[in-house]
Amino acid sequence: MPHAFSPNKNSPIENEQIKPPVSGSISYACYIYNPWGEQLLETYQPEKGWEGTYMGTPCLAGTYLYIIKVKGENEQWIEPKGSIQLIR
Repeated sequence: MPHAFSPNKNSPIENEQIKPPVSGSISYACYIYNPWGEQLLETYQPEKGWEGTYMGTPCLAGTYLYIIKVKGENEQWIEPKGSIQLIR
């Protein structure tokens, strides 16, 4: 997972959203939380990234938390967790 991104329409396309590099998964879930623990995103689609918004409104610059749950072709679950820096 990248450590930071800057969705501002002026940066390269790869910085416009955060999307975990997932391939060959059977099951997938991604959750994004603000610093106060409020869930901002829940998706089960690996191709859907987070654009740094909540309910259509841009989120403030800062640190956000993520939890990813992936079940691979080997039937094993992995759950990477960490933080991502939103830069405006």
